[in-house]
Amino acid sequence: MLILFFHSKKTAAEAHRELHKVYEQRSVIGSVASKTVISMLTTVRVKEGPKPSKTLNWRHSSMRIHAKRNKSDESKFNSTGSDGRRYVRRGPNEAMNPKHTIKTVQGFGGNVLISGCMFYTGVGPLHKINGIMDRDVYVDILSNVMLPYAEDHLSVLWKYQQDNDPKHTAKIAKDWFRQNHVDLLDWPSCSPDLNPIENLWQDMKLRIRDKNISSLEKLFRCVEEVWSNIPVKRCQHLIHSMPRRWTCGQESAALEIQPRGQELSRVEGESMALTCKLKIGDSNQVSQLEWVDSRDEVIRNTDIRQGIYIQQLQDENGIMLIFDKLRKNMEGSYTCRASYAKTELVTATVTLKIIMDITWTNVPAEQFPIIGTSHKLICIVNGDPYPIIDWLREGQRLTLDSNSRYVIETDGLRINDAQESDDGLYTCRALVPSTGKVGERVIRVEVLIPPKLQPIAPVQIVEGEQARVECKATSKPPSNYTWIREDTREDLSIKDRFTVDARTGVLSISKVESADDSTYKCVAKNPGGRDEQLVNITVLAKPKIYQLLNITRPVGQEAEILCKASGRPAPYVTFRKLNRQDTFTLGVQPDDGRVELENEVFEKKGETFAKLIIRRLVREDDGLYECIAENKVEKAYTNGHITVEFPPTFERTKDYPPVWTWADKPGNLTCIAESIPNATIIWKWNNIELDSTRNNIKIQGKGPISSLLVTPFNNPTFYGRYECIASNKLGTASTFLELREAKVPGAVQQVTIEAVTATTIKFNIVGPADQTGLPLRTFVSRFRLDGMPWDRAWNITWSVNAPYIIEGLTPQRTYDFAFAATNDVGIGGFGGGNQRYTMPTRSVPTEPKIFVPQENAGLRDILVNSPYADRYELRWKVPHDNGDPIDHYVIRYCVTQFKDGQWIDSTSECSSEINVSFQHQSYDLEHLVPDTTYKLELRAHNPIGLSSPAEIRIKTARGLDAAIPSNDGPALSSGLILGIVIACVIVVLVLVDIACFCVNRTGILAFCCDCARSKRVDEEESKLGSYKAAPAHPNSLNLPQPIKLVPSPESEREPLSPENRSPQIIDEKKSLTVEYDGKEVRTKPTEIGRHSAV
Repeated sequence: MLILFFHSKKTAAEAHRELHKVYEQRSVIGSVASKTVISMLTTVRVKEGPKPSKTLNWRHSSMRIHAKRNKSDESKFNSTGSDGRRYVRRGPNEAMNPKHTIKTVQGFGGNVLISGCMFYTGVGPLHKINGIMDRDVYVDILSNVMLPYAEDHLSVLWKYQQDNDPKHTAKIAKDWFRQNHVDLLDWPSCSPDLNPIENLWQDMKLRIRDKNISSLEKLFRCVEEVWSNIPVKRCQHLIHSMPRRWTCGQESAALEIQPRGQELSRVEGESMALTCKLKIGDSNQVSQLEWVDSRDEVIRNTDIRQGIYIQQLQDENGIMLIFDKLRKNMEGSYTCRASYAKTELVTATVTLKIIMDITWTNVPAEQFPIIGTSHKLICIVNGDPYPIIDWLREGQRLTLDSNSRYVIETDGLRINDAQESDDGLYTCRALVPSTGKVGERVIRVEVLIPPKLQPIAPVQIVEGEQARVECKATSKPPSNYTWIREDTREDLSIKDRFTVDARTGVLSISKVESADDSTYKCVAKNPGGRDEQLVNITVLAKPKIYQLLNITRPVGQEAEILCKASGRPAPYVTFRKLNRQDTFTLGVQPDDGRVELENEVFEKKGETFAKLIIRRLVREDDGLYECIAENKVEKAYTNGHITVEFPPTFERTKDYPPVWTWADKPGNLTCIAESIPNATIIWKWNNIELDSTRNNIKIQGKGPISSLLVTPFNNPTFYGRYECIASNKLGTASTFLELREAKVPGAVQQVTIEAVTATTIKFNIVGPADQTGLPLRTFVSRFRLDGMPWDRAWNITWSVNAPYIIEGLTPQRTYDFAFAATNDVGIGGFGGGNQRYTMPTRSVPTEPKIFVPQENAGLRDILVNSPYADRYELRWKVPHDNGDPIDHYVIRYCVTQFKDGQWIDSTSECSSEINVSFQHQSYDLEHLVPDTTYKLELRAHNPIGLSSPAEIRIKTARGLDAAIPSNDGPALSSGLILGIVIACVIVVLVLVDIACFCVNRTGILAFCCDCARSKRVDEEESKLGSYKAAPAHPNSLNLPQPIKLVPSPESEREPLSPENRSPQIIDEKKSLTVEYDGKEVRTKPTEIGRHSAV
């Protein structure tokens, strides 16, 4: 608030001029009339001396008071008079004059504080303020009184006017105006209190001053009544009086130049306009308004393309002087002059000073000191006047003293012994005191750390592989890396097969070659410096065996096998014979003094020559030898062969058995000579060299394998010993092979009856004593009924060692049986072992055989544990029916107990007889009692009767105990668990057998395959009537397959001689074939000889 004090001795004109000076400082347009000042400040002589005038509040800076502006204020109304100091005009000795005194009232006294507002259209609401008027009460009035009334009674465009009382300008009040979007009228501080509502407060106080008011409530009602009766014309009159309040009377005319100021300073290169117009006086009286430069020349240029030109104002009488771009030569005084009322020359002058703004000549935005060095931060500034330079770091002014590492120089800031902690933002600030210009440039400073490479260990790389060498440096900022080959100075980043990562320093080499073995340099660079590091890269080569020659030496001589290998480093080379586990060691071998290993190493060339020397060669030295070259990279292997030459030998075939043949079937005599080189074979018989010119002799092959095929044609002279003679350059050897005549077997030595039923008979046959060298193939039995001729007899054929059983015989009939043996030549005579036997009578079936587990087989008292608690599966073998077929089986079981060393059956706990059809061989006994022993009886029945019972005792499994809580889920019975275990064991055995078959061709599966294969061969050879004289030759020798001989005149289909057979008598349906599976014997009619074997 601006308070003006006027001395009582000052005249009204002096007060008027001083007030105008204040107006000019506050940019107020208009004047205050001297009459107003006179009426306010009539000076009288007062006892107290000079008195201050009433405080004038500066309310507004414009003369135009809009009708739609809301003017508010607060005022206090006293019940009696005023509570402030009053001034009167009185002369000397008039202090106690009644007209100069104030009357007082005894008893009631007080005041009411109210708040109100006025408009061009009348007064607004009146609000009573209880207590002290503070900022909170003021905001409450704004929210609950002023704003609702304004929104309801005013248009959208209105402004609110208030003075600059502290409670009006408090933060809470400012926030309220901003949040409620209320537009405030600007009201400068210390302004004259020209608010027209002050006149209304004065009117109201005058009206209630002389009223007799006895309480505050009556006082407030009186204030409300006076407030509501204020006429609208009074409000409008006060609004219209605002322009007159600023009028101070007519004075001399004056010009004003804007911007104001006697001297103006402007920066070179800027644009500027000087505006000249009438400040005091009537603008209509102004003429010849113009600008004059410092040379007193009138500026008349209006072309905007020129540097200086004038331009008239459009809405009022004024003229502008415009500078398009200020230059130093435009500096000087400029005068605006005009003629006022055609009689007075008015002027206004301003001095223009052109200054050079702050110019930043060289200020890099980023600067990089190197750690540990002295570095200057460059900041070169120009200007007129020259600026003062100051430095800040991170917004704080640098402290410069004797201990500081910072020194300000004319062209920058020097940092001594730069450290990494000096990183940050530095501000170079330029200040021109005369103009107040301030300029700043921010410099980002990063202290650089030169690269420091870590040592790189020597690198070993394998030839042909990928390689990666890493180079690391500590630096700031991160370094940029390059790799250079030291001997050729090549940049590896542009070389084939080399890749350089400039950011990480990794050198990658693809498909390393031996020529890459060298010294390499890693260079790390950053703006702070560079560092270098050398590394040796050694290329390791995998060992390669490039020479290993096979050699051939005779037995007894010395052999040297040479193996040459290369690699880096030079490999160690040794040998290993493939049939040995260990390799040979350097020098003479401790286990064989004949063998010596030598190594000759050429390290520079990366080569090694290894020599294996074997003295006094033997045949066992022949074979493959593995050369092994090894270095730190890996091993290399190559096989070589030492061939040991030796004279022929017949070691593999010297124990060949005699070859059997007969009639016109050729005998195959095969001779195998082992030798190196291969031997040539000739054949001799009785010292006569044989060739293929004879009809019955053929020679196949002349070595090392030769076969002599001799056909005797029943000429005994061709049977005997044949000599095989083999020869090569080292010697000759011979061996003898024997050709013998084969004959049919002799008579059967002995035939005994082993078992007999009413319809079946089983024999035990002993073959001929002299088998003439060929193995027996089958036994043949010829049998007939008593009195039947032999030409109508039945024939049956068995394989050797098969059960010799004849079925389907008639009970109580007598049969004659004759027996003979057969081999590859034919069938022998039926002379030996003939039998005559009368079959027994028909009877009940034989006792059935009950199947029991293997662990119970052979026991006298069998007790079988059932896997189930309530049932048991009874299985049996079909017994002999003894002449009449079985029609059913009878089963019965009883509860039994073992007491006093014997089994006692309970007759009261026996089941009824159960009949089972003859078609079944098993039966499930159900509804048994758990944990109980039963005796089971099984009988076979035919039309004659029941067989003797087959007995077995079983014990059912234990049932579930009631005391043990049962599980909700299904339980596995012991039988099921046992079955699962057995199945798993069988599966494991099958898998093991299959593995043995695949690996070694052993086991059950291999045995079955061999049996099937031999059976097929036997059947084919029996049909051809041939005999394989020699054993099969090893496949590794590539020997020819045995030759099939010509079929014999007799066929197995006709075992009996033609003269003893009659086609009319032999009935094919009566020919029988016996099959025995180990459990039972079955017979079926078939054709004799074709499928007679079991």
